[in-house]
Amino acid sequence: MIERVLIGRNPVTLWGPDFSAEYSYGTEGDRGTFSSCEYENRRLGGYWSAAATIHDDPLYLAELFHTSLGRDVKMMGTRGGVASNGFINSMKLHLGGGATKYVSLDGMGNRVWVRYLDASSSDAFTRTLVADNALSIARFGIKDYPLQGGRASSPAVASAVATRAVRRIAFPKPAIEGLGAGAARGGDKVRLDLTIDGYVKTLRWRVYNQTASSGAQSADLVMATVLASVGQFVATPYYLQPNGMASRIDFDADQWAWDIINGIVSMGDNLFNPWTFYLDENRHAHYEPWSPAEDLDL
Repeated sequence: MIERVLIGRNPVTLWGPDFSAEYSYGTEGDRGTFSSCEYENRRLGGYWSAAATIHDDPLYLAELFHTSLGRDVKMMGTRGGVASNGFINSMKLHLGGGATKYVSLDGMGNRVWVRYLDASSSDAFTRTLVADNALSIARFGIKDYPLQGGRASSPAVASAVATRAVRRIAFPKPAIEGLGAGAARGGDKVRLDLTIDGYVKTLRWRVYNQTASSGAQSADLVMATVLASVGQFVATPYYLQPNGMASRIDFDADQWAWDIINGIVSMGDNLFNPWTFYLDENRHAHYEPWSPAEDLDL
């Protein structure tokens, strides 16, 4: 059973002043409480997703709604252990009477480039330089957003697309989902719904390309290289057990780091044994043999 929900600063960007909030289980509407929560942990990935509904002063909840994307959330069990850990990916603020506002990191990107065919160079495939938004990166961390540009007349045209795009999508924009026609009659109570993603999902924020060298290495070394390059939310040290299965080291397809890691994990090892990958409560990466019998411990 979940006893407490703890909200803290983003552990990597450390954006904003030091912050912490604690909510204990209570009756819906009681301030300083959460009334519902759920979480999912997976053998492949570890802490995967969670959700919670919290109750507090309406003005304070409104402030949380505008400042809490990317903040750290821990769900603590009755025995003091961490049942779930991740970051706030989206929020829905219920204002009463059916009025709601929603905000999410899903459509946000702060490092944008365009893949395109350069018509000025015999339709050669290429990429623009990245267009960054430094303020967004400082707050949320790097979130890649590669675009498919098709055929462009020149590099300048393709680069302009990336520059315009990052200006539009670098910061999440709240959306009104309900107008709250029943608010004047009291309606439901103000509350804030949190959707929490495990930090392993930030590997779906980053693209990994490597074309300077080619060949193959053992699976664990390739995985370590990918994590060191784009695993911004993965803490060191990594706990990657040696695996002699050969894996390619060159990547040139703008693949998400999570997809690359999944591909490595799916190969198993040279003895046809399955392996798994996950992040623990301290965001350390684990790559190790896996037995289906271990799922009994989840």
